[in-house]
Amino acid sequence: MDENNGKVVITEDISGKKFVEEIIQRMRESNLISQDLKVDIDYGARPCRHKLTRIIKLYLTAPYILGKKKKPYNKVILLCDGDGNPGKVFDEVKDHVPKDLLDRVIIIVLDHEIEEWICTSLGIRWSFKPSKALDQYVRRNIKKDGYRKRDLPKYIKYLDINKLLNNSRSFKEFYNAIVNHKK
Repeated sequence: MDENNGKVVITEDISGKKFVEEIIQRMRESNLISQDLKVDIDYGARPCRHKLTRIIKLYLTAPYILGKKKKPYNKVILLCDGDGNPGKVFDEVKDHVPKDLLDRVIIIVLDHEIEEWICTSLGIRWSFKPSKALDQYVRRNIKKDGYRKRDLPKYIKYLDINKLLNNSRSFKEFYNAIVNHKK
């Protein structure tokens, strides 16, 4: 196979998948990444999920992906919640990466959860779970029924990419993984 199929970002869940799709689109619109850069998004990157090894192998080696003949991806970017212990989560996820594919997998672990990117953008402080702090903020300032995980993609409008690049380790790692710089 003479040509790679770009990169695939794998988030933990469908809400994260849709949110990251919106982030990639915003980066393209802001000319932070090339329009030609091939980045696909999927979900299923939960720590200690036994299928994770198979998912990684599928995207990096399989000539057929989801029933369609495709070239394997060049890189897999795993985006995982750190739940307050990103080092432990990183080690758990790394244990599922086949040793012969380690150089083609980038593991990015958020300090807590993806909502921290919205909180950082809005200047919301949190002590444990950013989603709880975001919920309180939304109830006070945006809508009475608060934040729900399924609404995550709707919060893209609050994301400040420049602020995140300067203030969020995990977002900077994510951006660098997308544009192919070192982590």
